[in-house]
Amino acid sequence: MPMVSSVSFGAVVEADISFDCKQTLRQLPSSGPGVNLNYWADNLNNVPTLQTNIGAWQLGSYRYPGGEKSDGYMWNSPNFTAVPPKPVLLSQPYEWPANDPVIYNATADDYANPPMDFDTFMSIANANGVTPYLVLAYKNCNKWNGRSYQELKEAALAWMRHIVQKGYKVRNFEFSNEAYNGAGWAGGATAQQYASALNDWIPALRQIKPDILISMDGVKDHGTVGDFEPWYISPQPLWYQTILQQAGSQIDYIALHIYPFYNVTYEEYANAQEATSGYSDGWNFQFQVQEAELALQLYASDADRARIRFAVSETATLDYAYTWSNRHADLGHAVALFDLMATLLSHPKVDFVHHWTTRWIASSTDDVAQEGSIVDSFYSNYSPTPVGQALALLGRYLREGTLLQTPSTQFAPPTTTVSCDDVAPYHDPQYTCQQQAGWGKCSESYMQGYCNRSCGRCTASSVPAPANVASTVQPAPTVPPAVR
Repeated sequence: MPMVSSVSFGAVVEADISFDCKQTLRQLPSSGPGVNLNYWADNLNNVPTLQTNIGAWQLGSYRYPGGEKSDGYMWNSPNFTAVPPKPVLLSQPYEWPANDPVIYNATADDYANPPMDFDTFMSIANANGVTPYLVLAYKNCNKWNGRSYQELKEAALAWMRHIVQKGYKVRNFEFSNEAYNGAGWAGGATAQQYASALNDWIPALRQIKPDILISMDGVKDHGTVGDFEPWYISPQPLWYQTILQQAGSQIDYIALHIYPFYNVTYEEYANAQEATSGYSDGWNFQFQVQEAELALQLYASDADRARIRFAVSETATLDYAYTWSNRHADLGHAVALFDLMATLLSHPKVDFVHHWTTRWIASSTDDVAQEGSIVDSFYSNYSPTPVGQALALLGRYLREGTLLQTPSTQFAPPTTTVSCDDVAPYHDPQYTCQQQAGWGKCSESYMQGYCNRSCGRCTASSVPAPANVASTVQPAPTVPPAVR
């Protein structure tokens, strides 16, 4: 390594420089920092300005058609002869987004503004030299007023054929958006349903385009149970365990949606203080990545564990508790977003980090829905917000650049000995290990690897707990939840 003995600024000033050879630099992938496009807001009326202004940021990848809306997106009409996308949900005037006139014209049974279609998206991606990252609609098949399972599968196959026929260089596909999540309008899936769909859809898609890379929906931690699991099943099936063991061979990436700023203040972030009323995972922005690594260690085969990497396909400084205001994409949020995304990119197995989003739609009184809110990279005229300027810095200086690498978490292989630490499940401060044990929950699947002391699993040869895991104990209700 070349050594520098002095640095001069005008008059010669000598300074000793030392090197920490244990620290390594990561050569970042070209896909690196990116953003979620919003095919509703970034509609055909805005495409020319969007293409020019977002291109100047030199980002590495664009996610399309967006987040939750991806599961409401049909890339084409079911006969697949026209280009404009259609809604997946069948028209229901009492359900969002069909009841939102800013997005949907109920009279015409179509979008209020011409949305950005897939071919237009690809023209933007190609012009700006970025990696396209697409989301396949799946989970609406489990909603009574959505398209059927077979309709959505046929749409995905037709989409893949269209990509091949057009010669588009698209490889990355996320299989649904947060299929584990029971909240919202787009439906969901059990872990078994999701694994079965992967085993059904992905081989058929690979027959059309063999080089595709598939991202599965990742969750908060290795012990998470999806929201759609029937409450009466015991033990509850773990999301990661079920999918990695049953469909691991179909998966190339685990897609993570990381929103660590819940019920925290800017002062707590700026001073690196643990949140007093919310959670911040100890300001370990890589917590969910490390938990996904642990899930691979516990549940995946050797071949799958070596192959599967990580895509943070959504992240933002959004506070769903509204403690730190979501109203303005101000300088504080911009600094925090740069920190968050750069930290995630420093992990050696993270290839994508996408901010959510370009621009949301002002269709309600919610702070997040207002122009220039915390999630907006652009104002409505497509000039950048401070958050957008942070994205531009990430694109210009970190795409294919170098970062001080955060070592991949090293987990001990599964062993018959267990940690004697009391670590609460889900790292949830609401319920203590003593309460979980008192409620007779030790045999539940979500307690695997947690609360070992309270559950009487400790032995004389117990090994230390995995790093970066902490439990915060706070007062809890006297009655256990019916379903964890």
